[in-house]
Amino acid sequence: MRKSCSRNISGTTGVSLVLFTSFLQMACGGSNSKHTVEPAEINAQGGSISMALTAKTKVSSLTLINADSDKPQPLDGVAGHSAIIPENAVINLAVVGQSLNIRANISGVGSVLFDYDNGALTHVENVAPYAFASDSNGDYSIWTPSVGAHVLKVTPYAGSDASGLSGTARTVHFTVKNSTAPSPTPTVTVTPSPTPTVTVTPSPTPTVTVTPSPTPTVTVTPSPTAPASLTVASVTLINADSDLPQALDGVPGHSAIIPDNAQIDLSKVGSSLNIRADNSGAASILFDLDNGALTHIENVVPYALASDTNGDYNSWTPTVGPHTLKVAAYSGADATGNSGPALVIHFSVINGVSPSPTPTVIVTPSPSPSPSPSPTATGPGNPANTAEPSSYSAPITITQGGTYSGNWKNTNSNQTAVIVDAGSAPVIIQNCHIAGPGRLIELRGGGNLTVRNCSFHGKTPTVANMAHPRAITAPGFRNLVIENNFFEGVSHVVITDQYNGDGSAQETIKVRYNIVNNIDGRQPDGGTTMCNFVAIQNYGGSGGNPRFAEIAWNRVINTPFQSNSEDLINFYSAGGRSDSWFKVHDNLLKGSYAADPANQDSSGSGMIVDGDQTSDSTAKTSYIESYNNTVLNTTNAGMNISAGHDIHYYNNRIISSGKLPDGRWMPASWAGVAIWNLSSGMYNVGMEGNTIGWSKQGYTNPYTNRNDVSSNEGGGIRNNTFLPNVPITLQMEADEINLFSQKVIANGIRLGPQQ
Repeated sequence: MRKSCSRNISGTTGVSLVLFTSFLQMACGGSNSKHTVEPAEINAQGGSISMALTAKTKVSSLTLINADSDKPQPLDGVAGHSAIIPENAVINLAVVGQSLNIRANISGVGSVLFDYDNGALTHVENVAPYAFASDSNGDYSIWTPSVGAHVLKVTPYAGSDASGLSGTARTVHFTVKNSTAPSPTPTVTVTPSPTPTVTVTPSPTPTVTVTPSPTPTVTVTPSPTAPASLTVASVTLINADSDLPQALDGVPGHSAIIPDNAQIDLSKVGSSLNIRADNSGAASILFDLDNGALTHIENVVPYALASDTNGDYNSWTPTVGPHTLKVAAYSGADATGNSGPALVIHFSVINGVSPSPTPTVIVTPSPSPSPSPSPTATGPGNPANTAEPSSYSAPITITQGGTYSGNWKNTNSNQTAVIVDAGSAPVIIQNCHIAGPGRLIELRGGGNLTVRNCSFHGKTPTVANMAHPRAITAPGFRNLVIENNFFEGVSHVVITDQYNGDGSAQETIKVRYNIVNNIDGRQPDGGTTMCNFVAIQNYGGSGGNPRFAEIAWNRVINTPFQSNSEDLINFYSAGGRSDSWFKVHDNLLKGSYAADPANQDSSGSGMIVDGDQTSDSTAKTSYIESYNNTVLNTTNAGMNISAGHDIHYYNNRIISSGKLPDGRWMPASWAGVAIWNLSSGMYNVGMEGNTIGWSKQGYTNPYTNRNDVSSNEGGGIRNNTFLPNVPITLQMEADEINLFSQKVIANGIRLGPQQ
């Protein structure tokens, strides 16, 4: 967060030329549109020419931001609820706090003009995120609105500094108050049955008859619940030229409903498309494509992902590759009020002949039993069986793009169960079991790989000086998505060395919703191999670090004497970008141990950001934020920073008893958090707002047998909460795991393989 700032703007002058362009190119990022073109401008000023937006372009919504966390701030203060500011909203500072900002939700424009209270304050933003009170690369400045009524008008412009053609302004009226909300209690009426006439006879006064007033009948008002109309039944592919459903196989009359794991072939369905959410009765629909890469709200039927005008659908062409679409219905306009269960659809887009139902593969000769069928689906959202099947197929090499399911196993440590060598063609591996003592999946040639709903089973090495197998090895990858998988007995879960993508939303890395049990780097000869849950290393390709990168909602639990690992999440000469930070959030990281944690030292932390301290390495090790994670009982430290710049850890829970299950102290346990090895290239690194309690025998920091903070070079560790001066127990660690499980359920997250 930064101190608040604002500035007034004045008019600009320049030469304007008129041209024509389509609405969708400006508003939705598409490349084709059949709609009537709109006049737009070219603003030529200062030697530069920029194409303008059409008059239809508008700000889709306004979001209240918590400037401390730089995250959306729900208006009712309840995590996960809507932060969008509707018309006539009430913002209670006692609920949302006083460290605020407002973000305008729009893309594809040159600038946004904010007008607060009819000119009392004006501000222009030229770069996303478009923040009313300004920001620095997504680090929002603090603004506290005054109590009372306000109006905010937000207008998009084609050029910078509010120049060029303007789009449609969005105006929102809201009221600010600062009062503690009363505890919500239902209105209850007690109706006596019946109410008799009461006669009171005092003495010695005369008899007086008192008839109480009739007691009105009061109804108990239950808490509101989402009506059945807030269910999105399905999503339908639309042909934006004909405005009719587009059959997925291109055959008229066939189904246009997009099922989970669908494949959309642009050579069959065309490139002028849209997607409709099938719902009636909702006040609004929120679309979320590729986890925030594109969000859009529709308030009027038909509910279209790429918008429409009274059923005249805008044209949208999805990019080739895997996608995830999340659609939720709301009882109020602009995604406010109650929400129903979200419909989540995974689909992939190709542009060419689809692979045959059984993709051509190169099979490495090796006798093996007949392959088992893929797991049988029993409905969306049901956890798949992670127990091993009775038989496996031999190792395979995938050389074509497509979707693959099956069960594969290698038989020795020098074999790889699945090799993916399909160039840049998207490959999806799903609904599978992969096992063996050798590498389980290896991506070659800078590929594009999605792995989901699979179970990985590491076996005892067949070579004395080799560890258990790596699960997913992806050197030089272009796009890597690892979601809803189960891993047991493997060494590295996901190891990436070099990113060769172009930095677009379609070429990134996401590791989410996975379950990991017992990472194991032990070797038969008694040695060990340093291994991680996720290794992000040496990202030096021409595309720079990836955009929209994320490690989130993973549950990693290691058991002493049954596992052996180094840092669970390890960044080395790699990170995010100034316009798109690498996000590590809402993970449970429990245990990182030596092979014999009762007697051996270990350098395994929960998370570390590291590098070789060269200027090149420091530039790459940057723009990383880690928040809402739970780190428990690791050796070395809970969370470290020892290289890079613009790295922030916040709202994490970092807790350790420092003990093994039998009550013995772990000699390798060191500290809760640390910033160390500070160099001149390290700056803007910090750990704030975390909850820390880290036991270390013989230390007194801040209490007996505690070492919550070790090195704090540069002073970036500040404003954290430390657990009280009481022994931190194994039961407290177990309670933290339960809290994480409750958080998963409360957020509707499904971990591990799903059918």
